Amino acid sequence: MVVELNSTNLLVQAANRANTAAQPENSPVQMQTSEANPVKDTFEYADKHLSKRNKISIAAGLIGVCAAIYGLAVHGINRISPKKLQRMLNDIYMRDDITVDEAKNIAKHFKELGKIKDKEEYADKAFEYVKKLFGLGDKPIEFKAVKTDKKSIGGCHIDNSEINIKYDNKTTNKELLALIHHELRHAKQHWLSFNQYPEYAREMMIKPTFKDHISEDSEIAKYVDGLIDKGITSVNELLKHVSEKFGYMIDERINKYFGKLSPDNVPEKYKEFAQKCMENEKNYIKMEENDKAYRQQFVEADAYNIQKQILKIMDWY
Repeated sequence: MVVELNSTNLLVQAANRANTAAQPENSPVQMQTSEANPVKDTFEYADKHLSKRNKISIAAGLIGVCAAIYGLAVHGINRISPKKLQRMLNDIYMRDDITVDEAKNIAKHFKELGKIKDKEEYADKAFEYVKKLFGLGDKPIEFKAVKTDKKSIGGCHIDNSEINIKYDNKTTNKELLALIHHELRHAKQHWLSFNQYPEYAREMMIKPTFKDHISEDSEIAKYVDGLIDKGITSVNELLKHVSEKFGYMIDERINKYFGKLSPDNVPEKYKEFAQKCMENEKNYIKMEENDKAYRQQFVEADAYNIQKQILKIMDWY
């Protein structure tokens, strides 16, 4: 429902109420108001007829009315309508099946979770809930929330094996929720780009796969030693040979964290998005290399936008 407010009428009404309360009964003094400048008329009357205490009360009341009018004009009465909330959540989780009622229930659940005092408990429960909303509920992503003396920050491994969040004493629950959304948005980016480009997925999974299997007496280490003895010393060449011989390990890891990859898993409207993610991930800029460029690159700009949207929902719905 849209309510139109006339600031002049509200000010006049406020001034009249203040005048009536301040005057003795049957007072012969009648306040004259002017629609042209009700604020000026009110203060002129107050200056002539009211005590200092009553003047302050009227001034405070008028300031409050003006602030309320400004707030309504800027943010709207409902701030975020249920319909807008539905659109926002479908965009955030890259879905189209969230109904208005479900959207309201999601926001309500966020508010309920926010009552949890223990930060680690809150982070764990929020993570599991949001992971399901992103359609990643069945994926074994390891989550770690650690308290730190430094600023809050997060990270998501390219193979979606782990997401970690670091928070400090000043981090609020809603800020933790926004950070969790930021990192799970990255996990969704990986899921989309890997499904759209399975060969790219295999390429990106080589290092995280084999780093877990390297030891001096492992089968892989012995194979690599043999390749070096044959004069193959290029890292890329070594990785190529290892991935060809032990490719089944890569397939096992992909299946564990992503399931069976196929471009058919990517909705048509997100195929271009998946392509941009893939192109950015291949040339990813780390924060320590260039903070500005890091934040402006496609995958980070997207995740930071989601972070802001969640904060907006928590503040304005």
